[in-house]
Amino acid sequence: MLSFIPFKTTPTIEQTIEKAVGEKASRRIFYFNEIRERFLAWEVSPERQAEILRKKLFVASKTPKQILHLVDLILMLFNHCQSGFSDALMELKSIEQLITSLVLLKTCSNEAKKLAWLIKLLISSSESLSKIPVYAEEVSKVEMNAFRRDSWVPEMSLHDYHELENSIIEKYGNADKIAHIIETVDKSDDIKMIEKQRSEVKEVECCLMRDGNFLQEIRNSFYISEWPKYQITRMLDQIRRALSTIDCLLAALRSTSMSVTSSPSMSSERSYFNSDEARRTGSYDYSSGLEVYEAKKREVVEKYTMTRELEQIISVIDTTADVEVLKRQYAAVQELQQRLIEDAAVLRDFQRQLCPMASPENPLESLQTQTNTTFTAIENLMKTLEESSQQRRPSTTPQYSDEAPRTGSYGYSSERPNSDCELSEYKMNTEPIDMNTYLCPLCQRIFHSQRLLNTHTRLEHPN
Repeated sequence: MLSFIPFKTTPTIEQTIEKAVGEKASRRIFYFNEIRERFLAWEVSPERQAEILRKKLFVASKTPKQILHLVDLILMLFNHCQSGFSDALMELKSIEQLITSLVLLKTCSNEAKKLAWLIKLLISSSESLSKIPVYAEEVSKVEMNAFRRDSWVPEMSLHDYHELENSIIEKYGNADKIAHIIETVDKSDDIKMIEKQRSEVKEVECCLMRDGNFLQEIRNSFYISEWPKYQITRMLDQIRRALSTIDCLLAALRSTSMSVTSSPSMSSERSYFNSDEARRTGSYDYSSGLEVYEAKKREVVEKYTMTRELEQIISVIDTTADVEVLKRQYAAVQELQQRLIEDAAVLRDFQRQLCPMASPENPLESLQTQTNTTFTAIENLMKTLEESSQQRRPSTTPQYSDEAPRTGSYGYSSERPNSDCELSEYKMNTEPIDMNTYLCPLCQRIFHSQRLLNTHTRLEHPN
């Protein structure tokens, strides 16, 4: 007798969304991530993705308890999905449908307020829509600082976070894959094959950066001032070293293919590329090397300008009076500064190899300067808040200690000192700060670890 064995089917996107908005908080993040990854995989078009969410929002207007979860889901996807989804969400017709859903809600509810804030965020993010007057009173009234862009993160434990991070890392497979690619291209003379391998590595880098930003925003919601170097950062370091190696090899192959008509072996051509004799005789094609370097420079600079990490950090700093939030932003700036230093070192090596006669430059210097300024501003602001707290606190109140629970109730004023003063205008405190700092004796710049100072000295003051 034959028995019927049901097979497991993948739930539709609509079913997964239902689970995401109805599941308990600790598991919601996993459904959020599943939807994000399915949207990034283009199971359906970005236009259809936005349409599905708008319809769900319209239906959920009858059950307001799900509205917040849906708005959080849309906000997360707007921050961490592909640009096609964001563009579809910001179309005029889409905004009108979202406003229709808003009208159906009670205007005094928190759900309506957050949906109105989301609509205002979408409008302000679009150049074409920002010029159109807002014709919904609820949208025009809500302040942009009513919610934060990372307010979509659901309640979760540290265990939940590590489970999520591990599930994201697993999809990249064995880290030895990149090492194998390097070994393969290093033995090859086929430019087209190496370019194909580079495209594959570059695609992995883009995915890692996107997942890294997603996890970073989640980590920022925890009251942990400094995280250990996490798995995606280590993988990104490996990927970027691989790209640097591949780009140098491609530059060598391209230049020698143009300057040398024939040679006994590619190994001799590669050694010729690095030889002083080639540079002295002018056989090396400097114009080709310059083009490769300029392309790499644009790629690295755009990586920071597109993500606008520093701008997002500054926007949080300008609107908070919470010391724990400032500590998390301080840690984020530290990580950003380290990545800037490492990328500047990569670019410096590129320039030395590809344009040996060019004057040294650091295209990331402006960003590094802004990062150092942000460091100082956060330190001064935390010091100001602590002094304000001590002045308001009775003399019998015990001082805060590391053993005290870090729940956010520190006695700080709810009003930020100088709250009408933005970070760009914030007056820097010239008094010494109560933190370890390392001063460069050559240019008087301040760094916050010996490692950063050593790297700076090696790059900026090689002699």
